Amino acid sequence: MTVAPSVNRRPDSCLILYFLLLFQLGTSALHAQISLSTGQKQNKRVEVIISGYIYDTHAGKNPVTGAMIRTLGGRMVRSDKAGYYQIQVLITDSVQFYNPKDSLIAVYPATYLQFYHLFNVYLEEREFFTGHENQGHELQTVKVTGRDYKKDSAMLRYLYSDIFNYKKPTLGDAIKVPKIGKVPIPLAIGVSVSGLVLALQNKKKNKEERMKRFALYAEDEGYIQNRLSSHAIELYTGIQNEDSINYLRLYYRPTAARLREMNELELGQYLIEQAHAFRIGKLPVGAPAFTRFLNSWEAADGKDKDSTVHVLMDEPGPVKNPDNEP
Repeated sequence: MTVAPSVNRRPDSCLILYFLLLFQLGTSALHAQISLSTGQKQNKRVEVIISGYIYDTHAGKNPVTGAMIRTLGGRMVRSDKAGYYQIQVLITDSVQFYNPKDSLIAVYPATYLQFYHLFNVYLEEREFFTGHENQGHELQTVKVTGRDYKKDSAMLRYLYSDIFNYKKPTLGDAIKVPKIGKVPIPLAIGVSVSGLVLALQNKKKNKEERMKRFALYAEDEGYIQNRLSSHAIELYTGIQNEDSINYLRLYYRPTAARLREMNELELGQYLIEQAHAFRIGKLPVGAPAFTRFLNSWEAADGKDKDSTVHVLMDEPGPVKNPDNEP
């Protein structure tokens, strides 16, 4: 009987190393997953202690006794005679603050709190304060100035200088006289066809001229409204009724040119005289009766009252009228 010789087979060393590596990677991943889940469970169980005082107002700081503080998880405490409270809260929970009548004042998530000690609560203002100025953010200094008509007008003049400084072309702009340096030579005269056409254009059809007139009108109107303010009319005339003040400002005002020549004393005297004329019923040229003026304002029904008044007037606006004399 012949017995086949036994052969000792050794596993390949590379294959053994491959399986060992796979086993090591699997074990590491399992440990990482277990650590992550454990860490998340631990974070959910992190607890903090929040403490502070309950006051009625931030200004008075009178301690509130018996105010209830509770968490959504069910824990509850009440403030003592000094208004002090202390409660243990999960980091994922929220804190509720009640007044002594158990009415809810505010709810604040614990995870958003930047501090847990001296977390003072003021019930009437329904806000949280720390009692420490350095806990807030210091704002930059802000300078607030009132409206200044002169500065605003100067800025408009600067921004729209091409409109305010516009001059309509003349025949002189169409004729060009050659010069040597600054000395003109009358021997040759050049005529600009385009300049001649501009010089002969109708004034009403000139867009730039119309824009300039409108800009000057708006500037004069703003100046009049600034000088004849409601405060100035009430100060010098004693008239307090808003409708009467608007009527006086619209129809008893001087022109912008005359108003610029008045100082404050002269303006006050002018307003006193115009108020007397208004009281005795002496109307300026083109001004409607005061009752008609009131009816026109009521008929506006939310529209621009000034524009409605001008539509109902038989005469042009008061800005174009001559100076009103008492």
